[in-house]
Amino acid sequence: MLTRYFGTKVDELVLTTGDNVSGWAAKYDANGNPLEKVFVDRGDQPMISADKTAGHREDYDDKGNKIRTTYVGRFREPVEMNRVARVEYIYNTLGNLIKEQYFDENGKRIPGYSRFGERCLLWTATYNFQGNMEPARGNCLQK
Repeated sequence: MLTRYFGTKVDELVLTTGDNVSGWAAKYDANGNPLEKVFVDRGDQPMISADKTAGHREDYDDKGNKIRTTYVGRFREPVEMNRVARVEYIYNTLGNLIKEQYFDENGKRIPGYSRFGERCLLWTATYNFQGNMEPARGNCLQK
């Protein structure tokens, strides 16, 4: 069971604790977008989770679309999770996600897991005139 404590200030850290876990601290922007989520120990110090990261940072464009996820270690340094250190997202003019690509710590594009759990070098999507993704799971490119 999770217990959430939400602050009233935009840059305030929000602490969540749960059964048999220490918790996490998060930071949000003025639009409510999560900027950073870090796992913390009982002393509120960053800790490494089972996935070998301490958390992640998110970056957004001026339209509020998430454009980058960067996995971080205890000292907020970039680290790899399943060999991926960073995921970048690209949108069309309507705000639909059209590309997701994965990078290692050195900035080299590498295979990663798409939002549908497929291992891809690059995930792409196209949309019909009604705004529906075609095919429904996008395209997982291996090369």
